Amino acid sequence: MDISVHCLKEECFPALKEIGFVGIDLSFDNKKAPEEMLSQAEKALDLGLKICQTHLWPPHFSGEKDDYEGFVEAVFPIYKRQIEATAKMGCHTAVMHPYGNADFDLAKKGTVLLIEKLLPTLQKTGVILSVENVYGENYSSVGFATAEDMLYITEHFNSKYVGICFDTGHAILLRQNVLEMLKKLSGHITALHLHTTLTVADMHSIPYSIKYHETIRWKEFYDILVEGGYKGTFNLEIKPPLEYSVPTRNAFFKMAYEASKDIIEKRF
Repeated sequence: MDISVHCLKEECFPALKEIGFVGIDLSFDNKKAPEEMLSQAEKALDLGLKICQTHLWPPHFSGEKDDYEGFVEAVFPIYKRQIEATAKMGCHTAVMHPYGNADFDLAKKGTVLLIEKLLPTLQKTGVILSVENVYGENYSSVGFATAEDMLYITEHFNSKYVGICFDTGHAILLRQNVLEMLKKLSGHITALHLHTTLTVADMHSIPYSIKYHETIRWKEFYDILVEGGYKGTFNLEIKPPLEYSVPTRNAFFKMAYEASKDIIEKRF
């Protein structure tokens, strides 16, 4: 399985290619027009890196927290343009956070309404929308956090354009059993955010890097992933400290790549 990584630092792109990453996970910036990200994607593509998946990012919404219809109205036009930009990058997978609300009925209504409005764009562009498992304030559930929550979406739409992005760190923060969750989601996963963390912060750490606090049996995780027919990349959502220099960032990415190869190739 090829390995990709989340990275927005263009100065690191050449090193990512040299290290062996097949491509990158590119997040949109809600302070920029979606089309502005095309030039950044082009720099990666020119180096031979693919845009393996993108991450949609909503504009600021100032309405009432339970106003799911207002949220959808505000977010839909931006997400539509971000999906269209994703297709122009040659990418066919876009990750989306669902509409979050502690009232799961509202969470469902908002998420379903948003996806319904996006479906024509997904069908036109061929982009698969991968809905991500998320958490709320103080790492609490806001709906769409468990495997059952996520499967509600895929079963509701039953569309090849709607899948699941499994974020392992988010599952850990909600004290879920990652392997059991993966088994339940098997066959529906279309994107990955792979990282490890403690239960007190969303650290986005390299697999195995937190030593005795690691809760994921990564080799078993990979076997379940393959058995489930996952077709995407082993995508790392890791974040080197902002204080790192470019050479240190590149060393961080190199270590992450080698740790992933250890898992995939069972090198230990």
